[in-house]
Amino acid sequence: FPEPKIVLFLTVDALRADVVQVHEYVRDLPGFTALRKSCAYFTRARTAASSTRPSLAAIFTGLYYSQLRFDGRRLDHRGPMLAELVAKAGIQTVSLPRLQRLSAHAGVGRGFRTEIKKRFSASAVVDRVIDFVGAEQAMFLFAHFGEPHAPYEGKGSRFQRYLQEVGRVDKQLLRLFDFLKESGAARHTLLIVTADHGEGFGEHGVYNHAHVIYEEVARVPLLLCGPGVAAREISEPVSLIDVAPTVLDAFDLPTPGMFMGQSLLGLAAGGAKRLERPIAFNAPGWEALYLPDGKKVMFNALAKRTEVYDLEADPGELTNLVGTDDAAVRSAIETARLFFQQHRVAPSSAVSSADGAPPEGDELPIDE
Repeated sequence: FPEPKIVLFLTVDALRADVVQVHEYVRDLPGFTALRKSCAYFTRARTAASSTRPSLAAIFTGLYYSQLRFDGRRLDHRGPMLAELVAKAGIQTVSLPRLQRLSAHAGVGRGFRTEIKKRFSASAVVDRVIDFVGAEQAMFLFAHFGEPHAPYEGKGSRFQRYLQEVGRVDKQLLRLFDFLKESGAARHTLLIVTADHGEGFGEHGVYNHAHVIYEEVARVPLLLCGPGVAAREISEPVSLIDVAPTVLDAFDLPTPGMFMGQSLLGLAAGGAKRLERPIAFNAPGWEALYLPDGKKVMFNALAKRTEVYDLEADPGELTNLVGTDDAAVRSAIETARLFFQQHRVAPSSAVSSADGAPPEGDELPIDE
């Protein structure tokens, strides 16, 4: 990774993992097709939260959303943040947040020395990214694409219009990828492309994303491209909580001990070491923990309900294992209950003894 090191971190709004994984969809997305052929493609990546602000807050703080405090609509975090750590090393930091809730003023974008707050189209986002990359200096740049997002523009069914918005972003990602290669910037640029969260289309009776904790919202694409990165598919389960350690690792900076994630550069470079940190996920009133054996435990504080799924045998989350006479299921629930007792702001001892669910008052704020 030669100097001047550039790390581009790009998030696409509401992009489901299967859209860039299933041939039926990805065949019409030349940008993601090119990225998949040239990058480390993590096929089992999950976001940390079901909506934009908590997802990016988790990424930039290195903590799960259950561990964060918000003062109204503002992130109240006193620990180190990713952009601050990079900037302190003398590296330029740039943010194109597009949304006020991702700005420095909202606390989520704290630490970026240059911030351009404007509702850029996908084309305008890439225009600005190319301008900054052309300066040929060490840099960490974050940009958020607002497409796709309901209500979707275009013709046809709801899902067809959604795919059309994905296609507009795909076209611009291909333009950026071609620029990096043709300009020579690809030799010293790490490109990270992912989504803030996925999107539901009625799989569990819910559309959009903010209130859904099932896999259609939890799973997102994650691609790393750059020098030393091996172009391959990686099935190791990862989380967007791993992005901050990955960025710091790229700049040869240490990861604070309080950060929950681990760097993905070793895996991206062709390594096979399994990661050891937990993977958790939050939505308003919901908490979920993924277990190494493929089980997913979900606590619904509002309905006082627990759900457990074996994602290896039941990827569609159709058969709730709670109530079955299975010691492994009971053990998974207890493990998840203890995890959130220790990794939740102001943890409460008033946990339901019936099913291990968190207290009813632990509803998370809604952020579309």
